Amino acid sequence: MMRYTILTFLVLCWRLDASSDPSTWTAPRNVHQEIDAQHLERISIKKVEKGNEDSSGASFSPNHSYWMKSLPPTGTSQVVMITTDRNGYLISFRDSYSNFPIQTKWVNEKILFLRVYWGRIVGTDVLVDAETGKFLYMESFVDGTQMFQQAREASQGKSVEGE
Repeated sequence: MMRYTILTFLVLCWRLDASSDPSTWTAPRNVHQEIDAQHLERISIKKVEKGNEDSSGASFSPNHSYWMKSLPPTGTSQVVMITTDRNGYLISFRDSYSNFPIQTKWVNEKILFLRVYWGRIVGTDVLVDAETGKFLYMESFVDGTQMFQQAREASQGKSVEGE
């Protein structure tokens, strides 16, 4: 019984590891992982008093109860504003990669998905509750396009770029 359990565990570990092996992929993909402390400390949310914010250019939630929009970058930070009928929230991504603007999408009537890049291939996905201003989920990712291309070239016997 113990051997069977150990064997099952080893096969499972190998299978989980194999899924992140770009030589087995049929197309590029993002590889997700637990958010690291360095990126976590760069993300903040602050409740602000609701005023007469300009909603022009904003993305409204499906029920039009909330809206969000990206504000002009301040220094090295990108900021997203969420406004409800009672509150406003500013979500700041300090030292984010400004060449890639923050990607946003309403998941449902009150949950907002945000994707921020910290560099050309590393980023963080975030889910925010617009009503409470709380983070529901955060996970880092690595864009696997370059890994996929290098694995393809290596399997075809071509030299990998830069070597």
